[in-house]
Amino acid sequence: TNKKIDYLIIKDKYILDYGVNFKGSFKGKIFDLKGLTLIPGFIDAHTHFLQTGLNFKALDLYDCKSLNKVLEKLSSHLPKSGWLYAKGLDESNFKERKLPTCFNLDKISKKIKIFISRIDYHTSIVNSLVLKSFKIPSKFLNLKESKLGIFRAEANNWIRRKVFNNLSLREKLKALKEAEKLALSQGVTTAHILEGGELFGSWEFILENLKLFKIKMILYPQITQVNLVKRLGLPRIGGCILADGSFGSRSAAISSSYQDDPGNFGRLYFKDEELYNFVKRAHQADLQVSLHAIGDRAINQVVKIYEKVQNEIPKDLRHRIEHCELPKNEDIKKIKENNIYLSVQPAFEHFWGGIGKMYNIRLGERYLKTNQFKNFINNNIPLAGGSDSDVTPINPILGIIAAVNHPNFKERVSIRQALNMFTKESAKFSFEENIKGKLEKGYSADLTALNYNPLKLHPGVLNKLKVVMTIVGGEVVEDKSLGKIK
Repeated sequence: TNKKIDYLIIKDKYILDYGVNFKGSFKGKIFDLKGLTLIPGFIDAHTHFLQTGLNFKALDLYDCKSLNKVLEKLSSHLPKSGWLYAKGLDESNFKERKLPTCFNLDKISKKIKIFISRIDYHTSIVNSLVLKSFKIPSKFLNLKESKLGIFRAEANNWIRRKVFNNLSLREKLKALKEAEKLALSQGVTTAHILEGGELFGSWEFILENLKLFKIKMILYPQITQVNLVKRLGLPRIGGCILADGSFGSRSAAISSSYQDDPGNFGRLYFKDEELYNFVKRAHQADLQVSLHAIGDRAINQVVKIYEKVQNEIPKDLRHRIEHCELPKNEDIKKIKENNIYLSVQPAFEHFWGGIGKMYNIRLGERYLKTNQFKNFINNNIPLAGGSDSDVTPINPILGIIAAVNHPNFKERVSIRQALNMFTKESAKFSFEENIKGKLEKGYSADLTALNYNPLKLHPGVLNKLKVVMTIVGGEVVEDKSLGKIK
């Protein structure tokens, strides 16, 4: 984006040449860009593709600002039979700040199964019919909230797995196609897909069907079965293997209790020894490891284990931390020293950062320490941008806007830095920096064309940016322009 490119020549899925003036003939496709701004294809470093597709048609509750509005919307969208799936519930937007219960949902229907995902997927709410349909383990059913149809932590993971197991292969493939369509429309040419495990269903069938998709997928099996992943020839393991939960569900592990729930410090999902043994096995097997850690206690646990394993067996595997939202200064130093890669989601600050929003409600003044993008970059920590879709939408432009306009001005990054987070920096996370993330001859022809040059826009008007064209491997897969392609 620092030079004018009017045409592009692609051969065998790679960039052959580009420039302003074209004369002569080449064997390959010649793209007349008609004044569009060409950038490397966006890379979303953290998505849950299956969940995104499944929720494409789920009832969205995010715009509901009270419990009554939630119940009204559910009532007006009841199907005649089967299930009512709803997503995006965010009770931090409610005046009463209370989740619905099975008793609330039973007033809507006792004949239709109702399943609601909180916006972070770390809490699920169901009606009594769902409670009766599944044989819920007594250790979960005896919990006070579970009796109310509210499932958190391991109970949430259990009930989500039960719901996913009811889906057919056809339903899953259809969902993945919907997610692909959404991603391509937003200029995403490569998606790191974190699938399976506790929150997001199975992953094996995705591996078996990767050839059905145009978008390039980097698969992270969210399991701890090192031998299985190695046997399948995959180079990485993890993703949202949970070291802790989330701020929204008050399950992220923090060292000082939640501002709005005194005495609650969240929780760690692994004992140190358990997590160490898993990471060491994966490291010995040359697998890149990725772990979810949001609160400072969970981040500290993961950093210590990565450091210990790296000191015992030095290797450059680019282990990742997903989210890393509230790190302490000493752990930021360790992250840099141990070359740990951070996969962050800038749109989190757009939705929940700033005075009066969820981070402030849950954490008090600690909201000023969340998502320290500028601090990470200043410390030369590798930083990739993602969406955690569909926790937030697959939309790199929204991520760029959020990073540049961080509610904490000290953590705002430049437009170029934000753009890099979703292009060349993300390419490093999958060891693809020599073929993706740059506009250079010989690089993969994974490209996105925008209506404006983002580097020439003021941060306050970045919302004018639109994706016009998406090219994957030299093939135009999305074209919203009227320009001709030769």
